[in-house]
Amino acid sequence: MPPAATPVPRPTPMPLAQTGKAPRFSPDPIGFRLFFDSVKELALRAQLNNAETIEWAIRYAGSHGLGWDHVPSARNNGTFDAFRADVLKSYPGVNDDSPSVNVLMHYLLITLI
Repeated sequence: MPPAATPVPRPTPMPLAQTGKAPRFSPDPIGFRLFFDSVKELALRAQLNNAETIEWAIRYAGSHGLGWDHVPSARNNGTFDAFRADVLKSYPGVNDDSPSVNVLMHYLLITLI
């Protein structure tokens, strides 16, 4: 008897932008990081390529995403990470480095209260 084939996971559809399951963009340091990390994770689950992931990020960002389709990586078949870096340049004062544990704890406390 041949070994059973390993099932291939089905792609998980991207949530629609108007639903509560869609990522929401916020131009603060933590919001920026959480938004792009969430879009990337959802895109991996949906098995999207870079161009599709960029399109979804622009859609999820709503009015914040106006003009994001004109950054070099969005127009030149760039990677999602390059797109994220290009968008980051539009937000002076936002640093995409990992926030400290204290900052994350503060964010979690604010959202839970």
